Amino acid sequence: MPTFSPRFTPLAACLLLSIAGVAHADPQATAHAADAVESGVYIGAGVLGASLNGSQTGLLGGGLAQLYYETPHAAIGGDVRVAIGGEDADGSAFQYLGFSLGSRWFPWAGDFTPFLGAGLVYADIQYDDMGENTYFRGGAAGLGGFAEVGFAAFRTDSSRLTLSVRADLPFFEVPDDAGGDARYLMPISVAGTFAF
Repeated sequence: MPTFSPRFTPLAACLLLSIAGVAHADPQATAHAADAVESGVYIGAGVLGASLNGSQTGLLGGGLAQLYYETPHAAIGGDVRVAIGGEDADGSAFQYLGFSLGSRWFPWAGDFTPFLGAGLVYADIQYDDMGENTYFRGGAAGLGGFAEVGFAAFRTDSSRLTLSVRADLPFFEVPDDAGGDARYLMPISVAGTFAF
């Protein structure tokens, strides 16, 4: 006949009580215990760091403003992003202005969730590269696409925070005003946003 050690008796009693509690729990009370993510319009502002693929300027500071309609699993809206300045030791600099419209998908409807986003952007890119062997000066504007990945926090509150990395994919090249070859320049930005 099996015997039970006295030190395991409290553990067994706790397990039985917890199982009984789960079996008799009110499902509606459990459902209402967790706050839900509410659908609505959210206005946001944030800071960003932007760079151009293949450029010599490194990361450039900027800002953004956004307007989204968000549901528990999706969002649709747009933002404006700007980054101006950023001259390095060689005198290289770029300016970026983007107006975008797109959507986001949230796999989880909880307080914290990653997200994926994509959409269209109208981008204005100006780039000066003053290197001795890579002199380039030019600018262009036009349509493009964008893709982003990010993380959203505090979605069950009236305000929330997002962190994201985004790549803009212009449908155009930037011509060289000095007569050289045109370049395909892809703005990449890292952003932190507060929305309410």
